[in-house]
Amino acid sequence: MDQTTIVGYALAYLGTMTAVSFMFLPAVITVTLLLLVGGAIQLVTVLLKITTLWLFKGASTVFRKSVQKLHGHGKGVGELARR
Repeated sequence: MDQTTIVGYALAYLGTMTAVSFMFLPAVITVTLLLLVGGAIQLVTVLLKITTLWLFKGASTVFRKSVQKLHGHGKGVGELARR
């Protein structure tokens, strides 16, 4: 086998691999974008969960304090349990 034939086969192989890579490029870009969108949605979901928990905690604190003021309980449930 001649050296020019080997170089020709190598160039044909590289050209074929380049063409196949370009053929799959749209699929790779699509999958990458879908993964990025999925990650962004998960991040937003986690932030919404954290915000919701923070709001519920604040609302329950306000509700608990207003109920304690309404009933005149300056002390917590522990005082009621000791009586």
